[in-house]
Amino acid sequence: MNPQRGVASLSWPSTVGEASGYTWTRHEPGSNDSWDTYYDAVMEYTYFVDGKSYTIEKAVPGQFNTELTLVQYVETTFPPGAPLTVYYNPQNPARALSDRSGPGATPYILAGVCLVLVPLALLALMMMAREYCRANNCPDAWKHWTFWLKQVPFVGRAVG
Repeated sequence: MNPQRGVASLSWPSTVGEASGYTWTRHEPGSNDSWDTYYDAVMEYTYFVDGKSYTIEKAVPGQFNTELTLVQYVETTFPPGAPLTVYYNPQNPARALSDRSGPGATPYILAGVCLVLVPLALLALMMMAREYCRANNCPDAWKHWTFWLKQVPFVGRAVG
């Protein structure tokens, strides 16, 4: 979802839409693909604003191995008339969202953890290298690039 549209939708009024149908798609692997055939679906919800009907689509969560399992899931989980809260733009009711949430704080928390853990891991690696060198009577070798190429295998592979 567009973040700006999600923020703008926070002031949009809501109405209740009803499940009015669905479409499904069969996805088949190409010659170079390793995945199997699967099915997915999109629900259609009809909602009314000022007596006029509009339709919004919402993806059905999950992928299904057979058409039958998809149809059974959709028909039992989203029967005709199943409700959905719809947030619509009062200036253009055809523009609507069923979900106003964004990614939340998760990406920022993960970035913060990485910003803390990566430097700590590098510092720990440098301290271990320094101690290794002290134990093997090469006190300044850990400062040289060639040491890292010889002693830390993944660095040597990445560079070489």
